[in-house]
Amino acid sequence: MSIIVKSEIPVYVITMTHNSISRYYTNRIKESWFALGYSNLKFVEAIVPETIKDRCPIKLNFDKIRRGKKARDFTPTEKAVWYSHYYLWRRIRRLKRNAIIIEHDNMLLEEIPNSITQYDLRAFCRHNYKPCLMAGSAYYITPKGADNLINDPGLKKIIQNVDGHLLMQKNQTPFKTDIYSNTYAQVIYDEKIGTTIKHGK
Repeated sequence: MSIIVKSEIPVYVITMTHNSISRYYTNRIKESWFALGYSNLKFVEAIVPETIKDRCPIKLNFDKIRRGKKARDFTPTEKAVWYSHYYLWRRIRRLKRNAIIIEHDNMLLEEIPNSITQYDLRAFCRHNYKPCLMAGSAYYITPKGADNLINDPGLKKIIQNVDGHLLMQKNQTPFKTDIYSNTYAQVIYDEKIGTTIKHGK
């Protein structure tokens, strides 16, 4: 199988060095990337609710999360996740270099095929127990893909979590149809440890 040039492409890992849960998952997943030769991991301090004001001069416009007739406010951590991804898109566009973005609970299962580089944006991580794509957990992105996301009209009024927003972009793997043949990583979860994000009801 032809794979991405491992020693060159940066893999941005969104993590929280001061959060014990995030450190736990980061320590677990990083070895899976190193084992398959992806040595260029760049650990990026996540934006958290307490740092949005100081770290995010550009503010995003959050409406309500909408699912059918139901609507609710974004939680503070859901907004923070959005900012963590958004500012990495801006970095990738500025540096003009293709990259991979992963979250701290993303376990690499196999080598990533070179065919993924034909896209400007391509998610490749599946859920830990459901046959669906976890689009924000791991994705390949080019500067053009980053620019497309930054200028997406959907950012004028954000109504989805970042996973849902990425899933709606072009060329993403459909739910259930070919999920296992087009994903190369998986979200991990330890119920004894928990998670760092709080979703609303």
